[in-house]
Amino acid sequence: MIYDKKYSESNLIELDINEKSQFENCEFSGIKFSEFNLKSVQFTDCHFMNCNLANQSMMNSNMVGAR
Repeated sequence: MIYDKKYSESNLIELDINEKSQFENCEFSGIKFSEFNLKSVQFTDCHFMNCNLANQSMMNSNMVGAR
């Protein structure tokens, strides 16, 4: 589980998303999620600013308290 991290284009290389990744209280800014597989990924209390989630298959994924 990844807690309290902030991700943006400047540190995108640090963002490691794979099947069953879990993020809690993280902040995502300007991320194009089309580059990632979000299958079975969990986002809890995360904040998304200027992100692109278009055309994402989020099968078995969960977003709780997302803003």
